[in-house]
Amino acid sequence: MRDEFAAQLTLLYENIGLQLPINFNQIDFSIRVDGKFSVRLIEYPVGRLVLCTVLQNISQEKILELMKFNLINHQLHQPVLAISDDKQLVIWQGFTDMVFSEKNLIGRFDEFVQFSELMLEIIA
Repeated sequence: MRDEFAAQLTLLYENIGLQLPINFNQIDFSIRVDGKFSVRLIEYPVGRLVLCTVLQNISQEKILELMKFNLINHQLHQPVLAISDDKQLVIWQGFTDMVFSEKNLIGRFDEFVQFSELMLEIIA
């Protein structure tokens, strides 16, 4: 695990009241959010940390509305949406270690959760 990610991950774990596992070499785990959905954090060898979630029960009518969120809005590291063949909404957002100098992982995680909750409201 990259040192920059390790420091951020330690802060995130402390913020949600968990202890970081011993011998934690690579990031690949999920955090359950309010019993509604899980956010998976994955570290890729190219120096990226990706947050991802899958939301279910997407109606056909909502797909076009959801895809409008993928339009470029000049926001760096914006979340990206996709619809799977079985009508699940997949949301992911990738970061390099340098992005945490602007806002830490706790803030990025909270923003991702808020965006995912907004998507839940839209698909309801």
